[in-house]
Amino acid sequence: MKKIISIMLSVLFIISSVNIVFAENERYSEEKIQEALGILKILDVISDDYTKDTAANQEVTRAEFSYYAVRLIKLQDYNQSTYFYDVPDSHWAFESINALASTGVVSGYGDHLFMPDQKISCTEATTILLRLFGYSSEYFGANRFNSLASELDLLKGFKGSSVLTFEDMLILLRNALECNLCETKIGINKSYYIGDETVLSKYYDCYFEKGILSGASRISIYGEPINDNTAIIDGIEYINNSENLVDYLGEDISFIYREIEREDTREILWFQSRNKNNDTITLGLKDDKEYDASNNILKYTLESEKRTRTARLASNITILYNGDIYDDIDKALNAENYTVKLLKTNNSNAYNLAIVEEYFNVVASGVSSDDECIYNSINGEKVSLSDNDYDKVTIIDEGGNPTEFSSIAADDCVSVYRSASNRFIRAVVSKQKITGVISSMSNSNNRKTITIDGQEYETYTDNVDLFSVKTGETVTLFLDINGYIAKIKKSTASINVAFLLNSWVDDAGDKAWARLFTSTGETVDYEAINKLRINGNRVNGAQDIVNMLSNKQLVLYKLNNDNQLTQIDTVTANGNLKQLTSFSEGTFKWGSGRVNNKTILSRDTIVFSIPNDLTNAKEEDFAIKRFSDFVTDQNYNTASYTASDTDGAAEILVVKGKEWGTPDYNSAMILVDDVNEAVDDDEELVYQICGNRGQSRIEVMTESRDVLKNVKVEKGDLINIILNDKGTVKSVEVLYDENVTEQLTGTNLYVQTRVITAYVNEMEDNIMKIGYDSPLSYDEKWNCEGVPVLIYDSSRRKDPIQVGTTDDLRNLEVTADYSKILIQSYYAEPVQIIIYK
Repeated sequence: MKKIISIMLSVLFIISSVNIVFAENERYSEEKIQEALGILKILDVISDDYTKDTAANQEVTRAEFSYYAVRLIKLQDYNQSTYFYDVPDSHWAFESINALASTGVVSGYGDHLFMPDQKISCTEATTILLRLFGYSSEYFGANRFNSLASELDLLKGFKGSSVLTFEDMLILLRNALECNLCETKIGINKSYYIGDETVLSKYYDCYFEKGILSGASRISIYGEPINDNTAIIDGIEYINNSENLVDYLGEDISFIYREIEREDTREILWFQSRNKNNDTITLGLKDDKEYDASNNILKYTLESEKRTRTARLASNITILYNGDIYDDIDKALNAENYTVKLLKTNNSNAYNLAIVEEYFNVVASGVSSDDECIYNSINGEKVSLSDNDYDKVTIIDEGGNPTEFSSIAADDCVSVYRSASNRFIRAVVSKQKITGVISSMSNSNNRKTITIDGQEYETYTDNVDLFSVKTGETVTLFLDINGYIAKIKKSTASINVAFLLNSWVDDAGDKAWARLFTSTGETVDYEAINKLRINGNRVNGAQDIVNMLSNKQLVLYKLNNDNQLTQIDTVTANGNLKQLTSFSEGTFKWGSGRVNNKTILSRDTIVFSIPNDLTNAKEEDFAIKRFSDFVTDQNYNTASYTASDTDGAAEILVVKGKEWGTPDYNSAMILVDDVNEAVDDDEELVYQICGNRGQSRIEVMTESRDVLKNVKVEKGDLINIILNDKGTVKSVEVLYDENVTEQLTGTNLYVQTRVITAYVNEMEDNIMKIGYDSPLSYDEKWNCEGVPVLIYDSSRRKDPIQVGTTDDLRNLEVTADYSKILIQSYYAEPVQIIIYK
């Protein structure tokens, strides 16, 4: 140890012998800091959670700089001995500081102290790096350290003064990557010289390079075929795993690549543009652009300016439209909304490359998982996002992160970039929706806008029907990835619709009153103003008003600030309230919201439930229902209405004569193990149904024997029941008959209630694979964690139902029992699983 220390020079001695001059402390440009951050993160010198704002001006301690200096060259060998009294082995930077001391880079202060918490000077930091790279004042001379630092570009762009800040350190460490290391030549006498290897090449097998990017991610500005994860720079192929590199096509870029010798390939790790401002023009969606074909120039006005500029285009300009070579320059540069990047390449005097991106919006009305298509609620178009239809499909979320087709749901706005040749498609999924009251609207300067809650929203194209809505109405705006309105949907919350129950004249004989059952489910009495407007006409006299409102019927209404009726509209052919379809029977389908051939519900549809006999109806016979109250495959007698000019999903639906009950389809249905006669509280003979709902035992009575008159319920059946207000069963639906042998294999995963039979194929952890027709097939996968498991054993006369676990499913794999299972799900989530033995 004494011999090692004797040849070590203290940092203090070096510092006192070195005269390194630094600039006055200034802030670095954001570009420089971001470059340093990006490179040092890629190489794992600093952590990913470090940002340009993280302690930017905070001064660095000796311990902190030691930690990062050691990480820079991946120095791992260190002596376990304690060199410094103030850096015990419990100190967070013990290994880093000891590594520097072990290699003779530092020896600290006198009395075996390192002073780890003392701020480090720029001179000390620079000296530590030079010594780490093999340079020693013993051989180069202390006075040459200043020229060495400059000669090695260690201080390139460095703005530090006395004490090192974190920003200073980032620049210093980034510069250090390109420093040439000191090498030794052994002959009669050792000699030391600046070698060819750099920190980057020796410790990372990486190299800095620059060149023109001509291809990336299957897209080439010259049209040649390129693999998915490949980039072409100055004619050389590189592995590229970044989705963002394609944004720099045609540009002069700096980059770091890594040699992978065993594969004889090069992989790009980091890149940034080197293009000069006068070589590139980037125009966004909000910048005005117009192509002048006669002069072959693009006129443009930046959003931030009023001045119109021009860009001269080369006669042989290459147009890259959504990733493909495109020969229609006029169509590409006169599109309605697009972004364009103009570049001068190969020392061209005019812009000879235009990279154009244009998208169209799809607000999904439905999603087809089978063929990976989405349906556009705006124009009805079916848009494929399947790999089978394109060379490359890219789906990303709002944050720019890759995502799967399964992440797209109904009402999402998908911005689709599709190449001219249909080879490439990129879809960006936005789930942004704004609901509120329109405070103002504008159609000035060719920009259609809506203001909600003080925020202005602009339409993406003129095709968005802005004026189908009005100021004061409640709407939902579907926004695309750039915050533009892709679709506007009027909320039914803005429709004052009610069922008129009664009208009368007060005792004084001068005021008309109306009793309305409103869309909120309340029954309210409203006083009508004199000269109430009915269907657009003023009506004088209270009795005349009542005479015109004598029938129970659907109406629109308006109130003044005193909560008085000012207007009522009944159903008329050309009025504000129109009937779309008359009453007819139809079967509800949850997946499409279809009620009959001409009526589709949405989750915003206002649903009135009314009795068959309106003349003798009571207030309690009227109800407000929701989309979720409808049961798939059940029949409903409905009529639909609209309070606007739209004829899409029904705004208002009236359901006549329906016994709704209270089915709970997201709960487990009843697995029956007994049906017997019983006497109810009224001493009437009824039926008692016994069984299990999940892990819970249940016993319920029917309201009468007639409930099971036309329904056969037996042991082993899976049933759903509807209860009346007294809690007894008024109807029963058999979902699965254990004695029926055919398979139930409904393929629509997302119906409200799904009951299927299957065979267990494999269990891994809590994930179960099943086959529809055989235990040897694999058709579907389920997560069974926390799902109740029941075992029905028909051979057990007493207690045929047992509560099981996922272990019982595991025992059903093809190597064991071939018993059939039944799965009940709710919107693709398993509710309970039944094993039949």
